Amino acid sequence: MKNTNYEKEETKNHSTSRLIPEGELKCVWMTAGLVAYKLCDQEYNCDFCSFNESFLGERNFQTIGDAIKNHEDRIKTVKLRSPVNNLDEFGIEKTLAERFLKGLFDFKIEKDFLYYEGHTWVKQNNGHVKIGIDDFLCKFITKIKHIILPPESTLILQEHPCCWIAGEFGTVPVVSPLSGYIISLNQEVFENPELPIADPYGRGWLLRLKPLDFEKEAESLFSSEDAIIRFKKHSFILEQLVIRELLKQIRIHGRSILEREKTTEGLMEVIGHKRFFDIFLTTFTKLHC
Repeated sequence: MKNTNYEKEETKNHSTSRLIPEGELKCVWMTAGLVAYKLCDQEYNCDFCSFNESFLGERNFQTIGDAIKNHEDRIKTVKLRSPVNNLDEFGIEKTLAERFLKGLFDFKIEKDFLYYEGHTWVKQNNGHVKIGIDDFLCKFITKIKHIILPPESTLILQEHPCCWIAGEFGTVPVVSPLSGYIISLNQEVFENPELPIADPYGRGWLLRLKPLDFEKEAESLFSSEDAIIRFKKHSFILEQLVIRELLKQIRIHGRSILEREKTTEGLMEVIGHKRFFDIFLTTFTKLHC
């Protein structure tokens, strides 16, 4: 038998959806339950939204600089095999582009956690779970300005957004791996919004949740080994799209553009920060929807 509160929330969601004109987007603050009704007219480019700026007020966010050390005995680094053998027809320019990307799409994974298709992780603890984002997602989100989370006691649903990460070039919706009620939020990420990037499996967690039906919904979660297989595919897809964009830039500006620093930031400078973010967000959204 369905939970009564769950049914009420579903009815509320359906009622609200009828108020949203076709083709329009709900503001992330509305989806988070912090405003009653607001449509988005910026295509989730929150940094350019006057409403978002006024809602945030004068809060000053700090960054934390150096990355926090992970527990290396539990963290596995996943290195991806070069795709160059599948792309020989592109010749020397393709080889140069692949070399430039070498290592940039590797990611780390916490062996003891469970993972979700939308690049979130779950850690069980005495009837509740802790939720955060994985290192794969963190690699492609830079210069976080603020993190939006629903208030405590909010019911969130599996496959629905539970967090919005607003960066310099747009906002990334993070989908929840489980349904349940939020019992606490990580206050540190409000003060230091780049904490999830620096320590995604530790101090950068997002929220604690009391699941509605963990055993049933856990069927949609993966072990670290299964997650590695799936996320390698995600990485490969994204890498192919980035290589195509690199080739365009090589043909426009010449091979010398690949002499820049071989980092994620260097890659974004070559492609263009906004263009890279658009490629990533489009790919990320398709992969977990």
